[in-house]
This record gives sequence, structure tokens and C-alpha cells, in this order.
Amino acid sequence: MLHHHKFMRDYPSSASRMIDRRFQFVSSTKNLPYCAKCGFIGTQLCHVKRHTKSQSTNCTESDVRSADGSIVTNQFGFLLPRTVLNKMKNGTFILPTKRTTLSNTPTRQPANPSIAVSVIAPTFTRNHHATQSLFTPPRRIITPHSSASTNSNTANLQIRPTHEEIMTAISNNSPFKDAVSLNSFTKNELGNTFASKEHSDSAYEYLASYILLINQQTPGLLRNTLTNYSTMMKPSTTNTTLQLLIRSGKLWLQSNAANMDVRMVPVHHRNNIYLVGSTHSDTDKDLLKGGTFVGSNKVDTIAEQFTSLLSFAYEIQWPSMTTYTNQADEVYLHTQEDPSYNDEDEYALATAKMVDTNIIFGLLSELLLEQPSVPNGPNVVYKYLAGLTVRIDHNGAIHVRHPN
Repeated sequence: MLHHHKFMRDYPSSASRMIDRRFQFVSSTKNLPYCAKCGFIGTQLCHVKRHTKSQSTNCTESDVRSADGSIVTNQFGFLLPRTVLNKMKNGTFILPTKRTTLSNTPTRQPANPSIAVSVIAPTFTRNHHATQSLFTPPRRIITPHSSASTNSNTANLQIRPTHEEIMTAISNNSPFKDAVSLNSFTKNELGNTFASKEHSDSAYEYLASYILLINQQTPGLLRNTLTNYSTMMKPSTTNTTLQLLIRSGKLWLQSNAANMDVRMVPVHHRNNIYLVGSTHSDTDKDLLKGGTFVGSNKVDTIAEQFTSLLSFAYEIQWPSMTTYTNQADEVYLHTQEDPSYNDEDEYALATAKMVDTNIIFGLLSELLLEQPSVPNGPNVVYKYLAGLTVRIDHNGAIHVRHPN
């Protein structure tokens, strides 16, 4: 029903047609008082008034209506005030509960939102996938005897800094502080982040998971960052588009469609997917045989991580996520509009239909192969893994998770 609500809100021109096709509302013999804002119906007027005082709703006493014979019902016995039904048909009905206020707000964004990165890192913002570079990337020099297509093993690389970079680094307004003191600053940052010295010492052993989230300009940033990351792992149950992607991804994994898709990945792409650090497959023959991939039916743990990774990518507002949520909505819209699917559960059907597309496969490939938005900065997967390494207790203290 939540997805029906979202569909009618996002596609108001189709709302009336969907309601008429799916539900046959007729006048009810029951004459009851109701709330004109959310559709709550009570057996007595005092029940409706009490409903408006609930902490979980935004309804007020001005929304209370006495019994006026306008209650309708459908083939499932569902009762609804006619005024609310008309709002649904017009695509103007919004669930007025405080728990779902944010989820009821349209979330469509431009497909490629620009990300402004400040020279001096700001304090952590929950939904802002922006990063700051700690180092300058190597720059390739094209000599008279080379070309843009020169093999990367033979091309000259310029690692030395430019004059402008040197001036930035040594200026009083430099975004970077004394590199010599970075190690001691990092230890202090870990000590201020984790609950005990034992945990901060343990975190130092896994410093590679945190170093790109530490900024000398902003003491305490790591603690705020990890605390926020830890809250982004659990998917919202009221975000129906995200749930549609998650359900389709689980079906993709559990039906063995994922195993089949990976087996069909071209050799050069498979090499990139299985590239770890600077380690390559021993021979090209391994890649041709598919020896770098072992299929498995044990996907429950993978499905669990898939769920939390998608939730994290959505919450942190990974720029490409908007494209995939829009595509998921398109698939669902198609199942709503196609009359041949009338007798099927369109939500379950959309879940299965998405597996037939490259939506899930493309989403994961793009996410796992994402380049940092700034040189040597963290990408979404780095941030996700950093968030997975910690747990927050009931007092808000941060602990390093046990490796197992």
C-alpha cells in the first residue's frame, strides 16, 4: 500500500486510473465519523478527536468530521472517507504521520547533482558524499615520442608537485597541517573516538580503514563521521523504491541469476572486478576459463550485506543512486500501466522484472568500481566498510567490532 501511495503521489495523472482498475469503491452502509486529513474512522466522534492528539500524527481537531454518509468501501471491506478517496485519485493525498513525513516528500533529484568540495573540509554532513583529497595524483607527461594511447607501463608520470600546490601546502591557510604531526594527531583522534584505549589501539591496527576520514583541520570529525555512518546501514521500511531495489537484488542473488550474470562478464571487465590492489591473475588463461570466479548457493550473508550497502549508498546520497531509483520506479510504473498484468501483484512482478534488466547488476558494478570524487579520497565502499568496523552501544560509545 505504501508503494501505491508513492506511485499516486509521483504520477498523479495515473492515480485515478489505477484506483478504478484495482479497487471498486462503492457507498458503505456504515455511517461513521472520520478524519478528513488521513482517513481515520472511529465508531464514535470522541475516538476521532482522540486520534488527532496522538504523538504519531499531524492531524488536528479541525480535520474531524461528524458522520455525514460519505464513507465508501471496496471489495476487500476497506472503509475510506470519500474526501480522502478523491485526494488519492487527484494524486494529492499525503500520509500525515510524523514517522513518514520525510518519506512522503518527493525525493526525485537531478540525475547528476553537482557536488561542491570546499578547500577546507567542512564538519560532517549526513547526506553529503563529498570528500577532501590528501594528496595530488600523478600527472602523465606526453612527450614528443609518446601519444595519448601510450601504454601506462611506459608513459612518464609526473609526481612532483606544481608551484601552485607547493604554495598552497606551505601557506598559513593551507587545508593541510604539519604532516610530521599527523601520526600523533591520528592517535589522539582515535583515542577521542573510541570507548577505551584498548579499542583505540585496536583501531590503529586497522588505520587504513579510517585514515581518509581523518582531517587535521577538524578534530573530532572521525567520531561524528563513524557515528553517522553506523546509522545508515539499516534500510527505511517506508521507502518503497529502496525496498523494491533491495527485494530485486535479493531475488537476483537467491535465484542464481547473479552467478549466471558474472559468468557472462567479458574477460577485461572480469579482470577489473577481481583486481585486488596490484595483484593480477597469474595467466590470461585463468580469466578465459573463468577460474577467478567460483559460483555459490550460499548467498544469505551476501544478501544481508547487499541490503545494508544499498541502504548506505542511498542515505549518503551517492550521486548515481538517483538514476537507479528512477529506473526502479519506471519498471513499477510499467507494471501498473500494462493491462496484461491485472491479475498479478505488481510489486512482486516489478521485483522479478527488474532482474531481467541490468539495473541491479549495473548498480553493483558501478558502486564497486567507483572512482573517488577527488584524488586519493574515499569512495562509497570505503566509507561503508569504515562504518561496518564499528558498533555504537546504548550510551553512544564507539567500539571496534570483533573481526568475526
